Amino acid sequence: MNRIVEKLAARNRYAVTKLLGRGFVQKSLSDGLSCKEILLANEKLSASLYGRKVYAALRMGDVQCLEKMSRDNMERVILPIDVLDNVNLDDYALVLVRPEMIGRIGEIRDYLIHNGFYICIEKHAEVNFFQYWAMYHAGLIHPDAQMDFPTRTLNYINRPIYIIIAQLKNGESSASDLLHNLKGVQGCYQKNTLRGDLVYNFFNEYVTANQEIKSKAATMAFDPIGTIRALVQGRVASDQAHNTVDNPLLFYIGQGIHVPKGNEISRDLRILLTDKEIEMLSTKRNLRILITEGMESSVYVDRIGGKDVYVKRAKKGRRQDYKFEAGVLQELEKVHAKAPRFIGLSGGGDELTISKVPGFSIDDTSLIFSAGIYNDVACEMEKWRAILPKSESELKKVGVVREYDARRVSLALGLERGKRVMDMVRILEEKHRNYLDSVRKTLVHGDFSFDSIFADNGVFSGVIDFGDAFFGDPLLDVAYFRFKEINKPYGARSYKLLVNALKTNPDDGLVALYMIYFALDRILDCADDGIRAKFIDKLDRVLGMDGG
Repeated sequence: MNRIVEKLAARNRYAVTKLLGRGFVQKSLSDGLSCKEILLANEKLSASLYGRKVYAALRMGDVQCLEKMSRDNMERVILPIDVLDNVNLDDYALVLVRPEMIGRIGEIRDYLIHNGFYICIEKHAEVNFFQYWAMYHAGLIHPDAQMDFPTRTLNYINRPIYIIIAQLKNGESSASDLLHNLKGVQGCYQKNTLRGDLVYNFFNEYVTANQEIKSKAATMAFDPIGTIRALVQGRVASDQAHNTVDNPLLFYIGQGIHVPKGNEISRDLRILLTDKEIEMLSTKRNLRILITEGMESSVYVDRIGGKDVYVKRAKKGRRQDYKFEAGVLQELEKVHAKAPRFIGLSGGGDELTISKVPGFSIDDTSLIFSAGIYNDVACEMEKWRAILPKSESELKKVGVVREYDARRVSLALGLERGKRVMDMVRILEEKHRNYLDSVRKTLVHGDFSFDSIFADNGVFSGVIDFGDAFFGDPLLDVAYFRFKEINKPYGARSYKLLVNALKTNPDDGLVALYMIYFALDRILDCADDGIRAKFIDKLDRVLGMDGG
């Protein structure tokens, strides 16, 4: 069972149990609901999702009132039309990957690139009900959609989605119209289309030839209150549109993606993107496109020799020297590490061009529980251990407490917490003094976490973000991995998987000491109060561990 589907099932089970009770859920899973129970559940779900005013208008069939509320909602959630003044809408196509297809983003990207598209902007996001209503207001009002629309809304809003904005490399036709033609139809197998091939094959795994959903988890993920099964079985009245496709169940549950037509893309861009992201689209085709910004630098995507590359550039007014990172990447290439490849330095060292690592971060995917991924990562980390400092100046330490003024620590953490931290560090440093003085210094990633581990179609493809690299104890990367996810429910499990893959058994006290080093390094250098508070919360978790 796909882990994304399992998550959807768990969320739906919780929501439906809360709304309709445990007994209803059990009857739904066993296909034991009467038509009356399904209709009543659909009404309750509609009321809970849409709100009383919208639901009341739907019950009364007051189309005029619904249309007015839809217009009012559009005015609230959509950016003004003038934000698109400098954007040629024919240049761009939009793909919204729905929650159930999040695990197939890599295949969707590959499909776009294979069909002549160039990815401009991509991001994880969520849509709330009001954004969803703005995009699908016709579906909400249409009487033939009132049986399946609530279930589709439940599976869509406030769930992880992925947004891709693409343009055609040749630019000879409307990108959105071409992609819409390649979209395909839900429920029909159409080779080399998005819905009719990628999405169809994904959902077809969960449906039998007799139009039954194969498992209880899939039932709860795709049809938790039974309306879709009732429609396909003919137990409730409908326009029978599902009988015009190859797989009637997939007519309702097998949409998977949203691809607006040319006349819809103006609306959807203004719903799903920020004004700053739309401003990026006003640049000329194939010029650098900003994809992320940090405190010190910005990262752009560019094209060199027909291939996408990343360009890291110091922000205006900031001085950022990428020479050390460039040197690290060149050393990684020598040991055949799976990492970005160094392409060039310019601007006196404040602009670095590197290759893209294929795939996506494994964060928030089922791969964080894959022992195979951790085994590959462990092999990769062994390559880093072969890279040694070339001079004393490269032996950089990370946030050692005794180098900080005690008053500064107390100001950042408070007197009581600051004293507790300093005392714990003093005890742990004394306990591990011989180790700290003799440990062999090798390359340390410095920001090693799920965010930096990439996989392509479920296979480990590399590690990115060596901007914080330094030379020190290799155990520092293991400690930071533990620290970064320490508040997550899966943090301890993922740490154990990494440690097992590395075939090591690190001392808990030493790991705690290194986590404190990282915590203080982040806390004392952080200008954002909200982010600093998160690091302090993590530090408190470390202090609560048995570090002795």
